[in-house]
Amino acid sequence: MKHFNANFIFALLVFSINVSLLNAQRHFYLNVSKQCLSAESALAKIQQEFEIDPNSHFKLINDTTDGLGMQHLTYKQYLYDFEIVGCMVLVHAKKGVIQSLNGIIMEQELLPSGRPSQTRSSLEILGEKVYILIKKDGKSIAKLAIKQLDKKSQSEIYLDASTGDTLRTISMRNFLDGNTNAKLDYINYYPYKEDEEIEVLECEVLSNNLYSMRDSYRDIASTSTSKFYPTDLGIYAHIEHNERNPECEILWGLQKSYNYFYEQMGTKECNNKNCAIRFDYRDYYSSTYSETSEVAGKTIAYMHFGVKEEISEEDGRIIIPLVSLDIVAHEYSHLVISKIGNGGLKSYEETGALCESFADIFASAIMNRHKGNDYIADYLIGEEVALNAKCLRSLAADCNGIDGTLQPQCYHGKNWDAFYNDFGTNSGVQNRWFYLLCNSEGKISGTNDFGYEYEINPITLNKGEQIVFRNLNFYLTPFANYHDAAMGSLQATADLYGINSDEFNSVLEAWCAVGICLDDRIADIADGTPYIKSNLPLVYTKNGEICVKANPNSIVKIFTPIGMLIEQRTTKNDLETFTIPNLKIAIVMVNNDSFKIIIP
Repeated sequence: MKHFNANFIFALLVFSINVSLLNAQRHFYLNVSKQCLSAESALAKIQQEFEIDPNSHFKLINDTTDGLGMQHLTYKQYLYDFEIVGCMVLVHAKKGVIQSLNGIIMEQELLPSGRPSQTRSSLEILGEKVYILIKKDGKSIAKLAIKQLDKKSQSEIYLDASTGDTLRTISMRNFLDGNTNAKLDYINYYPYKEDEEIEVLECEVLSNNLYSMRDSYRDIASTSTSKFYPTDLGIYAHIEHNERNPECEILWGLQKSYNYFYEQMGTKECNNKNCAIRFDYRDYYSSTYSETSEVAGKTIAYMHFGVKEEISEEDGRIIIPLVSLDIVAHEYSHLVISKIGNGGLKSYEETGALCESFADIFASAIMNRHKGNDYIADYLIGEEVALNAKCLRSLAADCNGIDGTLQPQCYHGKNWDAFYNDFGTNSGVQNRWFYLLCNSEGKISGTNDFGYEYEINPITLNKGEQIVFRNLNFYLTPFANYHDAAMGSLQATADLYGINSDEFNSVLEAWCAVGICLDDRIADIADGTPYIKSNLPLVYTKNGEICVKANPNSIVKIFTPIGMLIEQRTTKNDLETFTIPNLKIAIVMVNNDSFKIIIP
């Protein structure tokens, strides 16, 4: 089937409220399979192709060989001795020959000139230069800053570029506060109607009256104690379908999740290293979330489970424990997603949406495996919890959330959240991709938001989840975006089944169905052209000018913040510069992409 690259139409004023140097970090994919390069020469090629500052270098941080015999090398980018946050090159080799490279890098023109001065001890990471809006004496002013990621507090920090003073701190912790995003982790609670037998769960008790759930083999334990109701099973606690026992269900769900990643993916514990899981349940928590800490070289994952409140006309207010298999599997999956591969994925804009999507996909896979399905038959999430709605979330992205929000079914299509207010909204794109790929034995056809008519031959759940996990483990960097995820899944499919396989065609067609077509990159996986276009356009400021990197014959329009057209130009060169006196804030449109930028 012939594919096309969808042109996404944006309204003029649909742009990110982040006034940073947009797209400053360049996402790229490079195939070098026919060039017989060493890792060092491949990195030198990147240095040359992207004109990287000679003071910038790459440091090897990880060297892994997978079950297929492929070697994966991970390099971080540094400027002098400062790590550049989010910048990483992944090198993939087969039988000693470098096949491809991908990742995120910072180019020379976007790096600070000269060696940065370390003005305080916490300045461990050099981030991109950005302009942020701050209030001073009641007025908004633009301030040049350096954006960095604080590893300890998991926050994004903006430092004054000249003094090092903190201008703004934005939390990036991966948990829900119960007020704004609590809907993200509300998943199925009620007993599964297909289950006929009682699940027996072994736990270690403290006494005849109190118990603390513990699984020593998997190093999973409850941090709280609860009243023990003796049964004829002796020291065993069990799940009754007519009486909820939250702690038992949490431990049972964690065991199922642990077994899934170990048996299906070969990953032991949440990060394949020394990891312990501690959980608790409180009926006064208004959300469910997880967090991790490092203690003496050991990862401790804390998982907190609470309740969801619903109002029923007949029964009044109903409190529902959020402890079902789906929700426990979703939370456990977050632990894997945050630690696996090249440092895990971060909860930030598109990457945050991917975090939620991967957790939904694995949770759904765990549920369907529990039911013995070969395809994603159970794709509705929270359908029995949402008393007044079809479901809380759906892999098909086809039902209203708890607040009536619909997820997008296409990248930058209808219902896409351009402001990234809620990671659980934009996660619908990859969710739907997986749903279309693995939910049926017969062909699936339809038309997406952009008029593309797709026809997909689905693959089995086992194949789909292996592709997803391989992509997450070997091809994604911590700040990957949707195009990275699509390209990585295609590369993972090519590794497992070949470039000419039915599986490869199905994965590609499913991405086209959700608005991401990569036909122009497929030849690069198979044949290896020396260079591939990375994310363009690129818009930034330098020396008071607006700089636009774009393909030739691109149409660039520059507007005032209220929408008045100031200048329009068709690009002739890869880099075009615009000098507009007295303009401090501009809306730049390159073809159909919109950017907001502050000019110092």
